[in-house]
Amino acid sequence: MAELCSCDTGVNGFGVIDCYGAPDRVIGLAFQSLKSGGVENTLTAPVAQADWETSLWSKDGEIRLSLLNDVKAYTSERDDAVTETIDTIDYFISEGKKMVSFQVIGSPYKLKEYVDSLRCQRSGFYGISASGQLLGRKKAAGSEDEIYPIPVQQGTIYSKMIDKTKETLAKMQVTFQIDENFNDADLVYIPADEITADLFDTEAMIQATAVTSGTSTTTTTTQEIQLNFSLSGQISANGQEPLENFDTVTYFDIYNNTTVAAVVPSAVSESATTPGLYTLTFAAQTTADVLEFSASATAPFNFVAFTKTSL
Repeated sequence: MAELCSCDTGVNGFGVIDCYGAPDRVIGLAFQSLKSGGVENTLTAPVAQADWETSLWSKDGEIRLSLLNDVKAYTSERDDAVTETIDTIDYFISEGKKMVSFQVIGSPYKLKEYVDSLRCQRSGFYGISASGQLLGRKKAAGSEDEIYPIPVQQGTIYSKMIDKTKETLAKMQVTFQIDENFNDADLVYIPADEITADLFDTEAMIQATAVTSGTSTTTTTTQEIQLNFSLSGQISANGQEPLENFDTVTYFDIYNNTTVAAVVPSAVSESATTPGLYTLTFAAQTTADVLEFSASATAPFNFVAFTKTSL
């Protein structure tokens, strides 16, 4: 997709040409925890599919992007500057607050917990535009192909659920303040023609829970993987909704804590009668060895690793 060309600004002078690239409206947000010491992760042009998947599916919470797609009513607006009036003259003191707000239609109630968990963290976000651009913050001179996350003012993220009515849809509304040190002139973007990744249809990391019971044999183990939250928020005798159709052998890791060695799974199968119930098969281990099971680095889902003693 070619770079969006904005020709309706009416700008003249300052060396601005008649038609120039501009970021489109934001329809998605990718949140990221910011590292300590002021060192943020970056996205580098060109952005390939593998780069995007690595960012979304990383097990490292300081690298992983938490993606919200199809956001509605996104606005980013700065308040009027703070001034002091002396002898009828308004003297500039500081920029006004820059606030962001958006809505997510039909979101599960559990999503509020995930969004609010960002409140006390150092976090930032990238914007995804309707034209397939990635918006961020300009990096230092000499790194013009890289963008940082736009920093969020710590402690300002607020969300609220708005229940559906006879005439309206259920939605979650989120607001937060951009970091007070952010300069609007530092807003930059990677154009769509520098991005081959599918920004819209690549699924974000799925947060799940592995439910296990009993022991493992020396060659197999069984685990039931459930979504941490369901779209409906329903509670049933079977627990939350199962994570189905992820019977891919490369999505699972096994580590023998007794021999201090990785064990390569040879097969994985999902139960035909119990969705989300997976059986892993692997080379025979020694009885009483402690095996650790986890989602692999390439898996598009994550769960807390667990251990079993092989019998």
